[in-house]
Amino acid sequence: MQQGTVITAVLWIVGLGQHLLSELLMHTPELAQVTLLAYFGLVILVQRGVLLGRARAAGHLQGRSV
Repeated sequence: MQQGTVITAVLWIVGLGQHLLSELLMHTPELAQVTLLAYFGLVILVQRGVLLGRARAAGHLQGRSV
């Protein structure tokens, strides 16, 4: 199980706000949608990496390939 902190929530809100604002300002809404999907994918990938790093450091993944 993973828990986010207040900083995580603030970063999600700021990131979403930035992308919603860019969608309003861009002349091509499709481009704004693509950047939003890329943002979600990148953020989830980074969060997974941090979580795996913490699990390895705590010794929870020894002997397992993930």
